[in-house]
Amino acid sequence: MQAILDSAKQSREAVEGIRNTTAGHIRIGATGIGGNIGLGTSFGVHTNWATGQGWSEAMDLFDDISTTNSTGFLGGVYLTYEFNKHIALQVEALAAENGWSAEGTDSGDDYLTSFYFFGIEAPVMAKGMLLLWRGSLFALAGPVFFFPLFNLASHEERNGVETEFPEVPIDTTFHIGVTGGIGYEIYLKKWCIGLDVRYIRTFKGLLDQQYYEETYLNSLAFNLSAGWRL
Repeated sequence: MQAILDSAKQSREAVEGIRNTTAGHIRIGATGIGGNIGLGTSFGVHTNWATGQGWSEAMDLFDDISTTNSTGFLGGVYLTYEFNKHIALQVEALAAENGWSAEGTDSGDDYLTSFYFFGIEAPVMAKGMLLLWRGSLFALAGPVFFFPLFNLASHEERNGVETEFPEVPIDTTFHIGVTGGIGYEIYLKKWCIGLDVRYIRTFKGLLDQQYYEETYLNSLAFNLSAGWRL
């Protein structure tokens, strides 16, 4: 009988040990995951311009015309996951106003044309961080996914007078590009405030029209972000 009681006691102690060990691992895991996640929002401005063979061919149709930059706004939310103090993954969803313009002379007239569209940009970036002062200096790089939604405006002027300009059809299918940049973020307890500059370029033409199909969007963006580290 004593042997049976001793065996039962050992079994209870073994089960209790497993419970404590498992609970300890669960608590450690939850703390680690929570401490590595950051959520926030970012807003900024970017300057855009067009490049590519299609755009060059379009410019050749005019006497003396060149690409000019246009400015738009962008903003949205982001999520980061820190693998350690130096490496993280950052994913964003941004609503952006994009476009480009050109101006010069054509047939003796001062000429200006511009095109703007609205869409969603979703960068998925590796983030390298170097601890500095009360925050970190960081670099971002990775693919960016474009989802153009609709045209905002198509505009043309000759000698300061607006002329009829057909709406340029936009390719609303999926597009991919690349982005990279640098920035600095400061930590205020659980809060994080950052500023970065980054370059973006698409790999696929954005417009469904002759001379424009191989037109690629380039963008230089300046972003201000504020987030909370869970």
